[in-house]
Amino acid sequence: MIPPLATITTDGSNNAVLASGDLANLCYIYRYDKRQRMVVKKLPGADSVLMVYDNRDRLVGTQDGVQRAKSPKEWMFTKFDEQDRPILTVTIQSANTRVQMQTAVNTYTGTNLYETRTTISTHHYYTENSFPNSSFTKTYLTVTYYDDYDIANNVTGRGSQLCIF
Repeated sequence: MIPPLATITTDGSNNAVLASGDLANLCYIYRYDKRQRMVVKKLPGADSVLMVYDNRDRLVGTQDGVQRAKSPKEWMFTKFDEQDRPILTVTIQSANTRVQMQTAVNTYTGTNLYETRTTISTHHYYTENSFPNSSFTKTYLTVTYYDDYDIANNVTGRGSQLCIF
């Protein structure tokens, strides 16, 4: 999308040419994959956000400009339960490009596309079946529990890491 403030000129062949810097600073850019899913979103004055989807067309991975500038690079992933509700958000470190990460998600051979509750606290009382699995070191950002409050009885000594409302 080209806003009115952007300057468009023509070259010698009557082709429209956007003024230098206007594309990055003034224009909205959206790119889609062959399944019509937005895979790149670029807003004026900001770096692009890269997006990765799973086989259920759920947005599972994102990377913004700040995460891309880190060394090592970082990706944020959302994990879902069997009802497609977001239950975990995590960050992983990976130098993969968006295409490489999409390929990794597409070819993942794990047993499930979702997590289920468990009594084991290792992964915050969820299984570790969907991508990214236990082969990745994860930093947990959010954990959400649905349907019951039994998790409060399972959490001991973790008050600084987990809040239950």
